[in-house]
Amino acid sequence: MKSKEFNELIKNIHNKSCFEKLYKEYYPIIVKFIVRHFNDVNLAKDIAHDIFTDFLKREIDYIENPNAYIFTAANNLALKYKKRSQKFVEITEIHSIFEAYDKTEINFAIQKLDIEERDIIELKWLFGYSLKEIAKMKGYSLFALQKRHQRILKKLNNFLK
Repeated sequence: MKSKEFNELIKNIHNKSCFEKLYKEYYPIIVKFIVRHFNDVNLAKDIAHDIFTDFLKREIDYIENPNAYIFTAANNLALKYKKRSQKFVEITEIHSIFEAYDKTEINFAIQKLDIEERDIIELKWLFGYSLKEIAKMKGYSLFALQKRHQRILKKLNNFLK
């Protein structure tokens, strides 16, 4: 679709025929793009839906290259979804690690950690701070703290085995 036509449709997105035309043109393309790059049909459908919802919610300036705009938006949303999903998996894994043990065993394992490691675990799991907040408190980069947190969890898991 040419940019002039795309922008005219976006400008009139609340008109049912304009919305339908954009939807018919771009929905299948977005889904194929996400499936090809992220191999997840449900994610693809969610992202396509979110892009069209976004079109309805906000006013969009003139877009020179509609395809680039659509693919960039789809890619960014997919990365955002994956990141969110990865955090959920990490939390789920942690809970499943500790589910098999009683609180006494977990507390005993935590006491085997050095003071700094114990502090990180307590801030995260007892007081509910995010890793980003803990990194700021401790003077670490977020990436360094994420890696350290992963190592601490593995260490705890080994203590519990």
